Amino acid sequence: MQFLPVARASLIIVFGLSSSAVLGYSCSSGWAYYDKSCYYVSLDEDFAGFDSAKDSCGHKDAYLAEVNSEQENDFLKDWLQNEITESDDVEGVWLGAWAKPWSSFTWDNSKDYLPFHDWAWPKPAGVQNGKAIMMDPATAYQWRSQYRSKVTKMLYLCEACALERKCFNNSCYRLHCKTADQSTRTTNCALDGENGSVAKLDSQEERDFVKTFLEGGNDEVKAVFVAASDDYRRALGLINGNPCMVLRPSKDGWYDETDEFCTKQGAYLCEFDRPKANKTDDIHG
Repeated sequence: MQFLPVARASLIIVFGLSSSAVLGYSCSSGWAYYDKSCYYVSLDEDFAGFDSAKDSCGHKDAYLAEVNSEQENDFLKDWLQNEITESDDVEGVWLGAWAKPWSSFTWDNSKDYLPFHDWAWPKPAGVQNGKAIMMDPATAYQWRSQYRSKVTKMLYLCEACALERKCFNNSCYRLHCKTADQSTRTTNCALDGENGSVAKLDSQEERDFVKTFLEGGNDEVKAVFVAASDDYRRALGLINGNPCMVLRPSKDGWYDETDEFCTKQGAYLCEFDRPKANKTDDIHG
C-alpha cells in the first residue's frame, strides 16, 4: 500500500514501475493519494447536504468517497485530522453511503453494500431511511448516520481514480472510476486527449493490453464500459450492433467481456491519440 498524505495546494506524483506508463499515478493539486485513488475534502467550499455534496464531487469527475477497508479508513482519518482544525468549525464529513427506504446502507457510486464500517458509539439502530454516513470529528472521524438534508457545518469527501495513463501502439488509455451514462462517458473521453472516445477494442493483442492495464487499476471498480469493432465482437460471439461492452472480474481471469445496454451507468475506459512527444517511446506491452 502506498500511503501519501498531502497538504493543501500540493501535488503528488507516484511514477508507476511499468514501462508502459506515460504518466504515473498522480493527484491534482489539493487532493491526497492513497492506493490508486485521490481524495478531496471540501474545506474551501460551502457547507453542503449529502445530495449537493454528491453533485459537487460529480462536477470534479469524482464521487463521494467509498471506504472499503480498515487501512483506507485509517489513512482518511489521519489525513482529515491533519487537514481540519477546530477553527474550521466542522461537525461532519460526508461519505458516499446512504440508506434507501427499508434497506441497508449502500455506496452510492458502486451500489455495493458496506464490506467494512467504523461506527462510533452508539451504533445506528433500526430503520435508517433517508440517512447517509458521515465521519465525525468529535470521535476522531469514526462514522455516524445523519439525515441527508443536514447542511450546517458539513464538509464532504470526494474520491477519484488516480490519474494514470498507459499507451499501446498509437493510443493512450485512462480509467474513469466515477460511474456515468453514455452521454457523459462520451463527453469526458473527448476531454482526455486528441480524438478521445470510449476505448474501442480491435484485436486480441489490444484486449490483453487493456486487461493488464485494468489489473493495475482501482480495486473498487467492478465493471468497466468499453466498445469493440464489429469484427472483433463477432470473434467474441457477442451481439452485433450493440456498441457497448463491459469488462468484469471473473474467477478464472481478471476481466471477461459481456454485452451491456448503453443506457446503464458504469465506470469506463477512454482512449485517445498518443501524444506526439511520446511516439518514439517503446511502451508497447
